[in-house]
Amino acid sequence: MLRDEPFGSEIPEFKASDYNATKLAEAEKALAEFLAMSEQERRELHAAEHAKNIQSAERGIAEKASQQQRYESMLAKAETFKSPSVEHSGVMAAVGVWKPGRLPLMATSVKSVKRDRDDGRKLRAAIVLITER
Repeated sequence: MLRDEPFGSEIPEFKASDYNATKLAEAEKALAEFLAMSEQERRELHAAEHAKNIQSAERGIAEKASQQQRYESMLAKAETFKSPSVEHSGVMAAVGVWKPGRLPLMATSVKSVKRDRDDGRKLRAAIVLITER
C-alpha cells in the first residue's frame, strides 16, 4: 500500500473500478426482465415478495414475544429477590449482580419490547392491507 512505502517512492498508477458500471448493467438487465414479464408473472412475483414480507414480520413478532417472556421472567425473579443477609446485599451490589435501581430499568425494557412487538403487528397488518387493495 502507498502509505507503507517510503516518501521518495513512485506513486503507482491507480485503475478505475468497474463496480458502478457492472451494477448498472445488472440493474438494467433486471429492469428489462421485469418489463418483459406478463401481468400474471408480475402478480406472481408480487405475491411471492408479499409472502416473504409477511413471514419476516411474523418472525419479528415471534422473536419479540420470546424476548418479552424472557424479560418478564427476569423481572419477576428480580422483584422477588431477597438477599441472604445484610452483608450479601452490599457485596452483590458492589459486584453489579443486584442493584435496587435496576427494577425500573428492567420494567422499561419490558415495555420497550412490548411496543416493538406491537409495532411489528401493525407493520404486518399494514402489509396485508396494502396488498388487499
